Amino acid sequence: MKRLCFLLAIYGLTACLGWAQDVVYLSDQTKVAGTLADITSEKVTLRVPKGEATIKFSYGVDRVVAVVNQRGRFLCMQYVLALPGDERDRLIQQFLTNTSQPASDAIIRRNPSEAIYGKVSYDQGDVVNYTTADGTAASLPKSDVVAIFYSTGKHELFADAPTLCDNPTLLRNEPNPVPVATASTTPTTVEPAPTAKTDDNWTTQKPAPGEGAKKSLELTAEEYDDYRTQGLERVKDFSVLIGVVADKSTDAESKNKAIKRILTLFKPGATIQVSSMVRDGQANTYSIQDYLRRLKLLPYANVSLEWANIQYVDELTQKEDGNYYGKIRGEQKFSGLNANGEVQYGDITQKDVDVLLQPYNKRGDGKDKIKWAILLGDIGVVATQ
Repeated sequence: MKRLCFLLAIYGLTACLGWAQDVVYLSDQTKVAGTLADITSEKVTLRVPKGEATIKFSYGVDRVVAVVNQRGRFLCMQYVLALPGDERDRLIQQFLTNTSQPASDAIIRRNPSEAIYGKVSYDQGDVVNYTTADGTAASLPKSDVVAIFYSTGKHELFADAPTLCDNPTLLRNEPNPVPVATASTTPTTVEPAPTAKTDDNWTTQKPAPGEGAKKSLELTAEEYDDYRTQGLERVKDFSVLIGVVADKSTDAESKNKAIKRILTLFKPGATIQVSSMVRDGQANTYSIQDYLRRLKLLPYANVSLEWANIQYVDELTQKEDGNYYGKIRGEQKFSGLNANGEVQYGDITQKDVDVLLQPYNKRGDGKDKIKWAILLGDIGVVATQ
């Protein structure tokens, strides 16, 4: 949770509210709306209307994921509490007293994790249409959007609060107001990027006309180490989340949230191999989504699924198409239990996870900037015992 909470430093979030108000998001997935009264290092206090009266509710900071104010800004409490005392108090005071509205709408994108500032013109159906800071009309599929924060203070959430906690720097600096431009108020078709197959069966973006292969876009040593670590973290996130999906004691809502999060970790079309000693270790291949659906329905009273020894077996290496490719191996321990807690079936399987690091263009200040996105690919069986 600590790593996840890093995205929500100072920006706000509510779920599909028709008007802006203060909201406290709790660790049990509950949200409480009202008027923010106080925040300290020990508790968060909210005034909640009850008929004609107002009741104060206080929540220990260990129960609070995020506090949202009616101007569309928020504090992620675990991040705030980790700050030195003076810096923490200053940040809380700024959050409580800053009455200015954001200059622009902000769209939080899933993958790559980034904040896009602009003016949203349409957010219904399956797409989000918006105008960028330089007046360019653009669209995103809503499946790629975590949340939208409007300059009015209203906000709409398409994921749970912790999902936004991946990056502490995305929403710290608000840009100048977006120039008014004519933008479509009807949905537009989001065209997929052109694709080409590489020798490793990855689906990657074609280079722009005249550019050829982009091998010249190489990472610095510091960038390489950072993305290498991100690859390991993605596999570890996957290993934890599939444990949530497999656990029979997990409620349906939590399973579905875990599945949605897992799907954001992978490139489109990724597959996973599943083996069993009952089939002499023979592997079957499924799409990631189909695998997760089957995992929920396994015929055991309970299921335990754990990964260990997660490490690179092929380091990230740049190829002629400009992308970096690597392979991470882990040991998966599977146990299917009966009602008495006895193991009916169990195995340990070594699995390899393909990793892709791919450049993309991000428009900012009227210029294209090269960014990188890291995704997981196919998962294959190495050995089962």
